[in-house]
Amino acid sequence: MKRFKHTIGEPSENCAHVGDLVWSMSYIRSHKCDAAIYLTCSDKLFDRVYDFLVDQPYICTVDKYTPGQAIDIDLDEAERDMIDMSLLDIYYQITNEQPNHEPWLFCNKNIQLPHNRTNLIYRNTNYRNNLFDWKYFIKNEGIDITNCCFIGAEHEYIQFILTIGVTRSKLPHYQTKTLTDLLVAINSAEHFYTHPGLPLVLAHGLGVDMTVENRSRLNMDRWICKMGAPDYMSLPINYHNILNRTNCIYYEQYNGNTIETI
Repeated sequence: MKRFKHTIGEPSENCAHVGDLVWSMSYIRSHKCDAAIYLTCSDKLFDRVYDFLVDQPYICTVDKYTPGQAIDIDLDEAERDMIDMSLLDIYYQITNEQPNHEPWLFCNKNIQLPHNRTNLIYRNTNYRNNLFDWKYFIKNEGIDITNCCFIGAEHEYIQFILTIGVTRSKLPHYQTKTLTDLLVAINSAEHFYTHPGLPLVLAHGLGVDMTVENRSRLNMDRWICKMGAPDYMSLPINYHNILNRTNCIYYEQYNGNTIETI
C-alpha cells in the first residue's frame, strides 16, 4: 500500500481543486497497488469527494490528513507552473515517471438519461471562450439538440438555453447531486459536448468521446485577469490535448472561422 497526501480547496482558493485531485488519480493508479489518500481540505469538500474516491477499486482508504502523519508521496509537490505539461502529467514529475494517458476512472453503472436522450452538454460560467459560438456550432455541425441533456447548475443551464435560443422542453436539464452522480451521467453518454472544468476531467478519466470548447489564445489574457487565476492556470491552449486522445476534438475557435486546436 502507498500513502498519498493532497491539499484541495474551493475554486476561489489559490491551491489545487477537486479537478486537480481527479487528474492526480491517474498517477495514483499507475502505482498498481492499494492506495490510501489523505486530504487536507474542509469538511464540506471531504464529504463531497469521499464516496467518489472510495468507489475506485485502487483506493482502499480515504481520510483527513493529520500533521506529522507518515506518507509516501506528497501530491502537493506537483509543479503547477510547468506550462509545457498537462495537469495530469505534472503529478508524474514528482517521481520522474513516464505519464500514463490511459483512462483511470472506473464506473460500472449506467443510467437512462431523461427522455431517452443519449448525449450530454455542459458549460459553466467560467473559463468561457468568446470565440466559440455554440448556436452556430450546433447548427453547422448538425447536432440534434433534441437528443441532448444539459448537466450543471440551474443558472448555468438558464444561460446556456438563452445562448443557443431553445426552450426547456427542447433541451432538458439533468441535475446531479453528487460527484458520483456526475460521473455516472457522463459514463452513460454516447458523446459529451463540454469545455474546461471538472466534468471534462471526469470524461477524460473515463475515456468518453468529447467535443470541447477550448480556451482561445485571443481571450486567454483577459480570462486570467478576470478570474484572478494563479500562474499555473496560464497553461498552453492545448494543455488537455497533450493527452493525445483520438476520440476528443478541441476547438479554439468556432464562429465561422473554425480553428481546431492541434
